[in-house]
This record gives sequence, C-alpha cells and structure tokens, in this order.
Amino acid sequence: PMKKLISSSEVVESVEGDGGEWEVCATAEADYDESDSRVVVELESFLRKASTSGEGEVRHPPWLPGKSRVTEQAPREEASQVAHDVFASWVRKVRHSIPPEPLKSSA
Repeated sequence: PMKKLISSSEVVESVEGDGGEWEVCATAEADYDESDSRVVVELESFLRKASTSGEGEVRHPPWLPGKSRVTEQAPREEASQVAHDVFASWVRKVRHSIPPEPLKSSA
C-alpha cells in the first residue's frame, strides 16, 4: 500500500512582468510504497499570478522544467528525509531554470 509522505509547495521566486507579479512555484507529492520500500515523488512547477483574491492564473512556460517523477529505494525510517531531499533539489532546479527576463513579451 502507498502511504502519503509529504505534500509540499514552495514559492521559489517572484517575478515581474506581463501585467503584474507572478510566483514561480514548485510542488511535490510524495508517497511511500511499503511493498517494495520505494519513495515515489511527483514533482511539478508552474507560474501563478500573484493574487490577493485567491486563485490566480496558472501558466507553464517552456523554460520551467516539466512534470517529473522520482523513485528512490529507501527504508521506511528514511523515507520522509529522502522525499524532502528530492523536493529540495527540485526547488533548486526550478530556481536555476528562471531566465533573466522570464516574462519578457515576445511581441
């Protein structure tokens, strides 16, 4: 059976442009597969319009890394740490993918 480890979301950076402020977000959903001692982490990144009203517009610009799945063997007692480490490296990858002018108009 799969057991939920972490559900994390982080605003990696805020960027200006295209009519406002946008948040570069990274997320991770991690589960532990007890049958074969595996940590399975579903990773995603996206741009979200910073909005006080709650749900902002979401975009997936081509420079952001696409959805990714990471699978790591780990004993149960190390599973949460492995999931956090995978997420931390994903956040770094997302941060490094942000171009100097991420929202420069192509017009």
